[in-house]
Amino acid sequence: MYFLFKYICLLCITFNAYIECGEITVNYAPSSLRFGSAGSLHTSEFDDVITTCMGYTPESLTWRGLTVTSAFKYPVASVVFGLKTEGVSIKIEGISYELKEDVSLSKTFDSVKSLIASRARRPVHFEKINVLDLVNKIEGLALPKAKHLNRHNAVDYLFLQEISTFPLITDFIKKNSSASNNGQDIIFIQVESFAPLVVTYGAASPQTSYNLAAEYGEDFPVIFNIVLILSIILIVAIIAVSVSMAFMDPGRDSIIYRMTNPRMKKDQ
Repeated sequence: MYFLFKYICLLCITFNAYIECGEITVNYAPSSLRFGSAGSLHTSEFDDVITTCMGYTPESLTWRGLTVTSAFKYPVASVVFGLKTEGVSIKIEGISYELKEDVSLSKTFDSVKSLIASRARRPVHFEKINVLDLVNKIEGLALPKAKHLNRHNAVDYLFLQEISTFPLITDFIKKNSSASNNGQDIIFIQVESFAPLVVTYGAASPQTSYNLAAEYGEDFPVIFNIVLILSIILIVAIIAVSVSMAFMDPGRDSIIYRMTNPRMKKDQ
């Protein structure tokens, strides 16, 4: 399994449906591929990137972010994970590039399939998986435990359903893989339920209009206790001094005694 994973190219794509742009992140790539600094990438060029990664030289690749360092260690699989985020930025480990969507991811898959299938000399397994379609076909999914999501909410429930299909997708890919038979796998996975989740709970959701209290820092309890204890000590000290002065016997030789003695006042 480690040997197989060593030669897999994993790419994660996030789309913003409103402005038709997004981001592509190369989450993992073998040592035979080097992704460096480059400008934005159009989805119409993405099929050329995939075919180049798999060892099939395209007619023209204008994007300069990919360099093939070895012609003898091409990946045995490319996995593309598509996610619509409705403009929310997601931090994914790897190197990222701006992605401009001028064609759909589905058309990109069809183009990759057409290019590789016409030139391949070994078995190639192509799989395009829409997780939402898979959810509708499977009955009795065991939903994962959710701490912050409500299963009775339709949006949350759909997201949990899609998450629960991932182990099934993994088993399906392993069962139908051509990589174990000296072939290659091209896998496109599209997740649909994350976008409604962002609309419901994201920055533009109705929940953000609540007048919520500000969050305090980690040092707040310590500082609060110090101020509280010092305030209590100061108040107790003031009360003690005031009480002691109220019941203090000034004595006959004190100026207080002389100023308050009626006899001295009369003499004056």
